[in-house]
Amino acid sequence: MHKVTHGWGLVLLAIALLTLPKSSHAEDKPSVAPSPHQIVINVKGIVCSFCAHGAEKALSKIPGLDITKFGNDGVLVQIDKHTITLAMRPGQKLPVHSIFQAIRDAGYDPVRMELWVSGKLAKRNGRLVLDTAPGQSFALEGRGLTSVSVGDRVEVQGHLDAKAMETAKRGPVRLSVDRRI
Repeated sequence: MHKVTHGWGLVLLAIALLTLPKSSHAEDKPSVAPSPHQIVINVKGIVCSFCAHGAEKALSKIPGLDITKFGNDGVLVQIDKHTITLAMRPGQKLPVHSIFQAIRDAGYDPVRMELWVSGKLAKRNGRLVLDTAPGQSFALEGRGLTSVSVGDRVEVQGHLDAKAMETAKRGPVRLSVDRRI
């Protein structure tokens, strides 16, 4: 009898393992592209509805959220994709560091943030900068911008890694441009 019970235990364990998500880690590339006024963050550690609720609760306090979206709090957590999407009000400063910190404080690791921003190009300290909302600038990096000049108004889709999110508080946010919209 003992061997039969042990055998069923292995079968149940195998079934449980096969039904788990393939990865509990966020990938470096998002599975969902952002739309205008949305931020998509890949997050490690969100694997269950309890995790999703905790992350949503922490992020629902971020200033500038469009609370008319995603269940009236502006936050959508997708467990299966390991992403959090934030709906932002147009024209608002994007609180990149606050978002990063809220996710960390909730016990998760933000890996990559995808966003779509628009503004006016400027040159500061030899770097191309996109001035967006009042008081916010993005230092642009990457090959996603071609044939642009200082003073042009542009829309770009880009991403930030964890280090860029963490250091966003100390100056222009470093945005790796993926493409011009």
